Amino acid sequence: MAALPRQRKDAVAARCRTAAQGNRPWCASAQTDGTWITATSAGDWAVFTTSGTTITVTNIDGVSVSVVGSFTANAPWQGMATTNAGGRGFLAGNGVYVLETANGYAELGVKLR
Repeated sequence: MAALPRQRKDAVAARCRTAAQGNRPWCASAQTDGTWITATSAGDWAVFTTSGTTITVTNIDGVSVSVVGSFTANAPWQGMATTNAGGRGFLAGNGVYVLETANGYAELGVKLR
């Protein structure tokens, strides 16, 4: 992959600084805390809750479970999140996210409450 020209790098960095300094929080707890349902391109579905940076999966394909994980907000960039399992995703405003899991599956989630 070709490196970005210096002017392009500066423009991208300036936009990132502007977004970081703005009033809109990215991946704030108010956006992420709650109960979510998700489906994957592998054909699975799950229900999980989030509180702060903790994820607790409570149901996978109709089977009750208790699997605890975490995520890091705004990593690797503003508006993204990285899970402790290696997934990376985008939060689209409030209530919808898309993520690529560490093993390459797509995941789409909707906030229930």
